[in-house]
Amino acid sequence: MSGNSTAPGPGEKGSKLWMQAIVNPDQEILQRKLLKGKLDIDPKKLEEYKRGIQGKLNFDDGAWISPLASEDYREYKLNQIAHRNIRETVLGIDKKNDLYDTIFKFWPSQQPVWDAMAIHENKAGCKQLFLFEAKAYREEAKTKCGSKSKENIALIEKSMLSAYNYYTNKSYTVETWKEKDIWMNTYYQLGNRLTFLYYINEKLKNIQTTLVLLNVVNDETFNSVLEDDWKEYYEKAFKKMIGCPKPPKNVKVLLVNGSKGIELLWN
Repeated sequence: MSGNSTAPGPGEKGSKLWMQAIVNPDQEILQRKLLKGKLDIDPKKLEEYKRGIQGKLNFDDGAWISPLASEDYREYKLNQIAHRNIRETVLGIDKKNDLYDTIFKFWPSQQPVWDAMAIHENKAGCKQLFLFEAKAYREEAKTKCGSKSKENIALIEKSMLSAYNYYTNKSYTVETWKEKDIWMNTYYQLGNRLTFLYYINEKLKNIQTTLVLLNVVNDETFNSVLEDDWKEYYEKAFKKMIGCPKPPKNVKVLLVNGSKGIELLWN
């Protein structure tokens, strides 16, 4: 997401605006904001992007949970209790379930806010949760852990290491983990998203969770990033983080790319 704004309301530019416009292609206020960037955009094009995402990920219109125009484009954390109760309606966990208080013990209470969420039940009756992280320019993708709490930092490092060991089939300790600085101080946001993906899939066996990295190509509302630049960025990031230039299991990298519509890198 461009900047650090997670406040409700229409986005002004960048990935926040694009994510809202794609999920809500009929909203004139979002179309006008995109047109201010001198883009050749209209509801049909935005609808095409929306259908493209849903087609690549195999879910329908009713799957979107956020950011919805009817909810003032609010974005959610997974542990957030909002008026629709994310933990119960999305994750299927209620107060009678032992997981209610234990599922998020792997992370401090201040969790990531997801740019978009969708949940879908396929024809086989299996639930699928999609967690979106949107980006419009590369500089916002490089982040470091900002926590000042030693206790929280220790918990984050421990959980990230578990995710790292899973993705790489290694068995490092926090003391011997060579890539810790890369996860904590270079690609922290991507690292914590991969960590949540790992833990949610481990703890909720009845739901398959997919992390969707949605990237805007040549965003004239904010900054311009070429398709090859995004591919190069992720190849470099994944190589440094997990030793492989391709995304790990249950991670999809999508490009919103002008006349090409939605492209899926690494099918």
